[in-house]
Amino acid sequence: MLHIYIYSHVKLGSFDKAAKILSRRKDLYCLEAASELAFLSGDEGFGTSLAVDAMTRALMKSDWPKARSLIANIRQVQVYFYTQQHVHNIYIYIYIYIYIYIFIYLFIYLFIFIYN
Repeated sequence: MLHIYIYSHVKLGSFDKAAKILSRRKDLYCLEAASELAFLSGDEGFGTSLAVDAMTRALMKSDWPKARSLIANIRQVQVYFYTQQHVHNIYIYIYIYIYIYIFIYLFIYLFIFIYN
């Protein structure tokens, strides 16, 4: 019954509603189809989150070829992973700078304390 409802939304051209309905089923293939429908409707954010969710479920099921195809075929997932890696690198650099600053501050403080 649900498939008929989704099919009618797709036939009418309301891909966003079909994607939202299909995304309620947490099946890997339903999430992949919902992601494609979300991208067709123009909702990049929703489509990306569904694609990442589908890819995560594929990895949890150890379905490596499916996860690899999701990453390779959906450009937004590649951008998502690149952005996440870039943000992670920024956090690492911030922590390094903070530790260097603290070390220099303590070194100067000890130098002043010893020679006073």
